[in-house]
Amino acid sequence: MKFGAIERRTQSHLRDIFDRAYDVEFPLLHSIMDSQSGGSVHFLHVSLHEEFPNLHKQDIALLSATLQRVFRERNKPEGQ
Repeated sequence: MKFGAIERRTQSHLRDIFDRAYDVEFPLLHSIMDSQSGGSVHFLHVSLHEEFPNLHKQDIALLSATLQRVFRERNKPEGQ
């Protein structure tokens, strides 16, 4: 970050745990993207809560959505 720059993102506690969450949930993310099942997304919320029990319910939802978006971006077929 540049000196004097304003940090717009406010969820630093989620950014701090993002890499760990991504690594832990990677197999489940792969499964979710294969099935697109609502039940699988619910299981991701449950799994995140078990891994990070102190996170608020809204933080779990935000982290879940972000993990799914990043997973899709990182696993796009080439040329898309």
